[in-house]
Amino acid sequence: MKKLLSLLLLILFVGDASAEIVYDVYYRVGAFESIDGNFSVNPNTTLDDVQVVVRETIGDPVNETSLMAGGIQGFAFNLIADDLNWITDANVTDGFFQEPASSVPALMAVNFPGDYEAVTKLSDSQYEFVLGTVDLAGPALPGQQRIFSIRDRNPGSNFDQQLSTGAIDNLITTRTLTLTAVAVPEPSTALALLGGLGCLIATGRRRRRRK
Repeated sequence: MKKLLSLLLLILFVGDASAEIVYDVYYRVGAFESIDGNFSVNPNTTLDDVQVVVRETIGDPVNETSLMAGGIQGFAFNLIADDLNWITDANVTDGFFQEPASSVPALMAVNFPGDYEAVTKLSDSQYEFVLGTVDLAGPALPGQQRIFSIRDRNPGSNFDQQLSTGAIDNLITTRTLTLTAVAVPEPSTALALLGGLGCLIATGRRRRRRK
């Protein structure tokens, strides 16, 4: 009897876990989905208008989406790097009131009622909303990396990240973006490579003619 009861409790627990709604907040570079991703750039490259996105994932597609139901009413995230000068021009999405800037690059905004018309449906179980944009400066030398992260501005508070259905602070996982500088071939090296390729093509043609 005890084993049967334990099994039933386990099934109920697993069922509840699969029905949870979770949120990821991450950087997106163009079409590059950078959920804890690594993006290659040329040395001394600044990426303009990198999106900061919140994505809602519903464990059970039968459940209603909270993000689409009423939209986001407020959020507050710090944008973090080893050197804060690498992060510039942080702007919240149109329709939100940007709260005053601070010493730390941040996206902080309120909007009553929440904006749900701009929410994008990816599937029956995933929805997303662009919180804002930011410019990120990549490394100066080939092989160097810079890691950019996102943090809840007030970790001790459960009321910063608000949907119309309530706070979601405890349901959010913030992600990182790594920019890696790659070497750019010198013009002379590139020409030499092209010349070598041309020689190989010409040699191949001569051999075919002889046959």
